[in-house]
Amino acid sequence: MNAKVLFNAGYIEYDVPKVEPYANRYFQKKISDKKGIKYYIDVYEYELYDRNNYEFLIRTQKNNYWIKIHMYAIENMSLDEIENEFESIWEKSDFNYYK
Repeated sequence: MNAKVLFNAGYIEYDVPKVEPYANRYFQKKISDKKGIKYYIDVYEYELYDRNNYEFLIRTQKNNYWIKIHMYAIENMSLDEIENEFESIWEKSDFNYYK
């Protein structure tokens, strides 16, 4: 995994949010369908042990509460597998659309 893979998959780089002071870089991708925005995938890049590591997460809503789902230990997963796993979780959990 690297930034080029993320860019090629439609992720956009933004300034690192202040809530993640140890991250080197921050990327985001909007996931939507014909009904609207389903969720955003946030990706934080960290340098650990002289290599870049990535943390993926989604924030979504169900009824009146928010849920944050992190995915760690993804060295052996492709970006497609990570995105498919988030999609599967979102669909099975019947989360709300943003709009």
